[in-house]
Amino acid sequence: MLQLGWFGLTNPWLLTALISLPALWWLLRIIPPAPKQIRFPAIRFLLGLEPEERTSARTPPWLLLLRLFLAALLIVALAGPVFNPEPELTGEGPLVLVVDDGWAAAPGWDQRLRTLERFAARAQRDNREVILVGTAPDPPAPNVRVLSATDAVRSASTWEAKPWPVDRLAVLEELRAEPLDGAEIVWLSDGVAVSPADRDAAASFARELMRLGPLQVFAEPAAERALLLLPPEIDGERLVVASRRAGSDQPQRVAIKAVGPAGEVLARETLAFDGAATRAEAQFELPLEMS
Repeated sequence: MLQLGWFGLTNPWLLTALISLPALWWLLRIIPPAPKQIRFPAIRFLLGLEPEERTSARTPPWLLLLRLFLAALLIVALAGPVFNPEPELTGEGPLVLVVDDGWAAAPGWDQRLRTLERFAARAQRDNREVILVGTAPDPPAPNVRVLSATDAVRSASTWEAKPWPVDRLAVLEELRAEPLDGAEIVWLSDGVAVSPADRDAAASFARELMRLGPLQVFAEPAAERALLLLPPEIDGERLVVASRRAGSDQPQRVAIKAVGPAGEVLARETLAFDGAATRAEAQFELPLEMS
């Protein structure tokens, strides 16, 4: 693909046909040969007849320009114009898509799938193999799947987030066993670290991926990432629920509810993150029979 800022062409070599426009101009302006004079006595019968339609000996300039413009548009259209093209994939090996598919990925899962499908479509255009890697281990299913780009596009639409945490180091061992010569790696991270140890583990995971090939990391904005709900605490007749979020400088309000054993809603409250606060609390007034 030829990229020119916000505009790109998938078949730029077809633009070479534009050099044929001068020849087309000349062909369209050809004047038919002058008529020969032949004596024909019966011509007197034709004198005075006015033809209903007249044909110009030359192509009108406006029509000539219109035809050339349409020919140029056709050539550019065949060149495959693309607006706001994405960067081309690097290398010649497989495209490795590492996806955090644990509980923290659930809020932005639809957006994650669209990104996944977009990269798989790019691999399909380049006729490259795709390796799909889920970082939330699922014993019944393989964590690393080697697929064609077409199968990867289909698989992405049926992928679902799992209600347990990720284990990136376990997946890394499986990934190292794959042939990754010339591979490009894309990591769709959930952007959530429960503790400083988790943050260090994520940084170490990124470094290990960079050793396997060029790495791109994508994550949702901080305000759109999953919230961590801490274990509730009982304070007298109140239930105190605390939550943490990824760093953000915007206030955020989240509705929560307390559910009873039979699924009934006992109370509703709001977690309010003020300013750049990363922690918020809500208090539920418990019914007397539950205190």
